[in-house]
Amino acid sequence: MTKQVAWHLATVPKMFKHPLQYHEIISKQFFETIWSQNVVDKNLLAVFAGYVEELRIRFSLNCDLTVFDQILRFWEILNKKIIEEKSPNSSRVIDFAPNHVRNLQLLSQILPSADSKRIRACFTCFFACVEEIPHIKDILKASFETVGNLGYSLYQYVMTPSQPVAIVKKRAETSSKIQEIGEKEEEPFDEMWLHGIGDADQSVAMRLEKVLFIVDNILSQSLNRTILEMMSFGLEEFLKTSEKEREEDTARFVQLDSAKMFSSFHAHLLVGCCFERLINIAEKTGFSPEECLQLLQISIQILNNASAKFNRLTVRRRSVDVFSLTEEEKKEIEATRATAKMCFPIVSTILLLTQGSRGLHDYHVKAVEAMANFIKAADTFPTDDHSFNSTVEEARNLLKDLKIDISQISAPPVPSRGDKRRYSQVDICQELMEELHDDEPAVKGGTLMQIAKVFRQRSVICNRLIEYGGFEVAK
Repeated sequence: MTKQVAWHLATVPKMFKHPLQYHEIISKQFFETIWSQNVVDKNLLAVFAGYVEELRIRFSLNCDLTVFDQILRFWEILNKKIIEEKSPNSSRVIDFAPNHVRNLQLLSQILPSADSKRIRACFTCFFACVEEIPHIKDILKASFETVGNLGYSLYQYVMTPSQPVAIVKKRAETSSKIQEIGEKEEEPFDEMWLHGIGDADQSVAMRLEKVLFIVDNILSQSLNRTILEMMSFGLEEFLKTSEKEREEDTARFVQLDSAKMFSSFHAHLLVGCCFERLINIAEKTGFSPEECLQLLQISIQILNNASAKFNRLTVRRRSVDVFSLTEEEKKEIEATRATAKMCFPIVSTILLLTQGSRGLHDYHVKAVEAMANFIKAADTFPTDDHSFNSTVEEARNLLKDLKIDISQISAPPVPSRGDKRRYSQVDICQELMEELHDDEPAVKGGTLMQIAKVFRQRSVICNRLIEYGGFEVAK
């Protein structure tokens, strides 16, 4: 019966020459009726969902114009605003109304008919409001099924500056201090506020809290996989061992205001929080063999990179008469110690549980070398952190029990600051080709200038870039 009613509502009467004019009237009546109800009638919701599905099948453009534009336009504008607005001051969203929240309730009922790309484009806004508006959890849960690499989307949200969103209850102000008998007190109403972007560290921490809320409350079925994906992307950024090298890797002739400014310290923070979450998960449910292997690989990479950081500082200390660390370097060292401290228990546990496994022998060797090299590197910068020192001592004792002589394990070479070949020719060519197809004109223009420089200088990647079709695309 509901399907038949929806079909008839979507069918355009002969008196209307233009279907859009008719559908605008019907859709508007649906929205006004739903907005007028304190509790939306279930039968009305079912008819509305059926009507939208019929529109999508028979009049897809009208469906977008009369239904999804009405629902998503406010959130699309808000999404753009919280990304682009860089003011440190808070501001009220003047256009916000309770009906915009009701619209999200409708959206959660008609998601199968919605354009998934359009919803994904609002992820930054939805992530920011997920704790404020309950309906967003249902929307995200359904939308995440269409996302290929969810860990990357969550990682990007944490690392990209955006304004926090808050919805607060307000009461109408009145000049009268006396309330008459029988006079009803006015109902409180909602206001939406955008808080300014202040301290970068605090801003990242707030977005990370949002992401962990999403992981805990929406992604319970894929909890481990999502956290490991986030750690992998955080580690990839963290492996660029300094801010100076990161600037060299991502240098452009044109710097975009909206460009993502990554921080090694922030990547450290994300990886460390993910490690803490995984340790808590391990105590309750444990990991699959594949997850154990992935976690071991991540821990080895972190320990190797941490060793390289300490070794690089050691080389610098030997080459100067007066050595001192900047505040940024002090923060990175503290974060490095904290992250490495969480790696040791994980590596030690996996080593003990998988001893004798032939398939993991190579990983065992790499793990032992990583632990030994970090212990030696950390000794060059002693600390008063008793927790860190005791963890390192436990790792040292484990290696003794395994009859591993730390002094006999050679440390990896320390890359110089002038070493530009951190990426292969293939990596560079792939990055340039991807940026050539970027939607941002400034990105594309900057890439064209880099490719022109490659061809003018006839550098080593010139031939490889021609094989990739870079010359034809640029031309």
